[in-house]
Amino acid sequence: MKKIGLIANPIAGMGGSVGLKGTDGDIYKEAIERGATPTTPKRVKDFLCNIKNLENIVFIVAPGKMGEDYVKNSGLKFTIIGEIDEITTAEDTKRIAGMMVEKSIDILVFCGGDGT
Repeated sequence: MKKIGLIANPIAGMGGSVGLKGTDGDIYKEAIERGATPTTPKRVKDFLCNIKNLENIVFIVAPGKMGEDYVKNSGLKFTIIGEIDEITTAEDTKRIAGMMVEKSIDILVFCGGDGT
């Protein structure tokens, strides 16, 4: 069984879509006010739809909007790791990635809205 770590940055790419640089801090709120919408969900869906031999894969995912939300109703095998607050940060990503490495994942997939 292969273990794939999945972390999604739920706000990545939103600032650029409305002429802002990034989405860190208060810029995220301004991006929303300007009409920005998340791009990460489509990128995660595209990734998941293109994986073959899913019966031999278990996903190790971050909680909620950083991973779990994309796989919970998909029929995929997954385990949730870590905890996050409503507002997520780069520190959440680093911490959860470290936890995934400790679980001996075979590969880490990071999906961001800006192509990261």
